[in-house]
Amino acid sequence: MAKKATLVIDFGNSATRFNVIYDTESGIHQEHFHSVKNTFARLSDDYVVPDVYMNRENTFIEFSDDVYAHGPIVEREFSKSLIRPSTVEKKYNAQATELAVRYALYQGINDVAEFSGEIGSKLDAISKDIEWDIVALLPPIDVQNGKEAMRSNFKSIGSIQIAVPNAEGVFAESVKLNVKVDKVGVLPEGSTACVYALRQPGIDVGTINSMILVIDIGSGTTDVCVVKGGKLVSSSMNTIVFGGRNVQNKVAKALRSDPKIGGDYPEDVVANVVATGKLAIRKNLVFDVSDLVRKAKEEVAESINQGIVQYLEDSNFATNQIAYLLPVGGGAIRNEGIEPLSQYVCNNVLKSCHAEILPIPGGVSPRDLNVLGASMVVSGSGKKN
Repeated sequence: MAKKATLVIDFGNSATRFNVIYDTESGIHQEHFHSVKNTFARLSDDYVVPDVYMNRENTFIEFSDDVYAHGPIVEREFSKSLIRPSTVEKKYNAQATELAVRYALYQGINDVAEFSGEIGSKLDAISKDIEWDIVALLPPIDVQNGKEAMRSNFKSIGSIQIAVPNAEGVFAESVKLNVKVDKVGVLPEGSTACVYALRQPGIDVGTINSMILVIDIGSGTTDVCVVKGGKLVSSSMNTIVFGGRNVQNKVAKALRSDPKIGGDYPEDVVANVVATGKLAIRKNLVFDVSDLVRKAKEEVAESINQGIVQYLEDSNFATNQIAYLLPVGGGAIRNEGIEPLSQYVCNNVLKSCHAEILPIPGGVSPRDLNVLGASMVVSGSGKKN
C-alpha cells in the first residue's frame, strides 16, 4: 500500500515555505516545516562544481534538459543571474515555481524516509511508494486563474532528476525519483493565516464570528481579504501592487543619493538596512539611517492604505464593520529597533475604524502563518515536529 503524504507550499518572492505532512501506518501524525531561499541558477553544460559546494546544502535538479542549482552556491556564485519570482510574473506560470515544487518534493521524500524509519535507504526506491497530495497557496486574485494551471503542471511532474556531481565536480550521473501526485488543491493566501490565528487557545466565539481584515504584506504585493465567522468571504479578495520590495527600492535610491554614505549597495545590504535601520560600511563604522527607512515605510504604507481604502469602497463592507486587523507576511516581522511595515499600514487603517489587532502566538513568524494555517485545513493539526 502506498504511503500517503501531503505537501503544503507557499511560493514567496523571497522564500519558499512548505510543510511535509505524513501519517504513519501506526497512526502517528508527523510534520516537517521548511523555509528556504526561492532562488535558483541554471548551470552551463560544462560547469564544474567547486569542492566547497559538494555537500547537502546544495541541490542540483535536472529540468527541461538543463541543470539548476539551489543552495548557498546560488547566491555566492550567481548573484547577477538568479532565477527567482518577480512581481510581474504570475506564480502559477513561473519557472521559479516549477523548480521550487520539485525541490520541495525532493525534500519531502527525504522527510518521509525519516518519518517512516527508512532513513539511509535509497531514495529512488522510497519515492516509488509515496502518493502525494499538494496544496499550494496563491495570492487571492490569482486563485481562480491559477488553480487549473497548477493542477495540470503538478500532476504531470512524474519524476524528479537529481544531478550528482562526481569527485571532480562534473555531473556524471543522476538519481531519478518517482513523483505520483494524486490531488492538487489551491488556497488563497491570507485566509489560511487567519485560520491559524483563530484556532489558537483563548480565542472566543465572539472573535471568531467577527469581521477580520487580513493584510498579507509580501515582497512584491499586499493581499487583502475579509474573514467573517471564521470563513473567507470570496468576493473580498484583492491584491495591491505594493509591498516590502518597494521599501527596499526606496531605501536603495536614498542611499545612492546620500552625500555622506552614498553608494550602490548590494541587495542583501539594503535588506539588512530596512530590517535594522543600520548601515554597516565596515568594521566599527555603522551609520544610523533609521529615519530614512521610516520615511520609506511611511510612503509605501500610504500607497498600500490607498489600495485598501479603494478596495473597501468597492466592496460591500463598511470600514466600521471591521473588528480586527490581522497583519501577516514578511512585512509584519518585527525587528529590534525599527517598526515593521505592517505597523505603518495598520496605523493608517486604524484612523478610519475602531478595530483591534488580532494576536498571534508568540514565537510564530507572521511569514509562516499561511502555511501553518493551510496545514490545519488539510490535517486538522497545528503541531510541528
